[in-house]
Amino acid sequence: MAIMEAQRLDGLADGVPAGVEPRLALAGALLCAGAVGLATAGAPGDASFGRGLLELLIVGVPIAAGLYALRAPVKGGERSRSARERRPRPSNDVPLVVRR
Repeated sequence: MAIMEAQRLDGLADGVPAGVEPRLALAGALLCAGAVGLATAGAPGDASFGRGLLELLIVGVPIAAGLYALRAPVKGGERSRSARERRPRPSNDVPLVVRR
């Protein structure tokens, strides 16, 4: 199936049920704190702050982006329709694959 012919699957862009997002945020924060703790504990004394900060960014930024994406409204329908209308449609007169 071509990308421009893809259809939205039921239940994917409907958001998350109420009460799930705070639990995901708490689990992400605990995971992030644990990763930072392990990184700082395993680093030499003079590099522990830098390693902890790096681990915070490596683990925390994707978690924060995912939580933001859960809250953002889905507006892909209007955008994909307008992009689809701008694309030239292939003509049925020209075969895409010539078989012999």
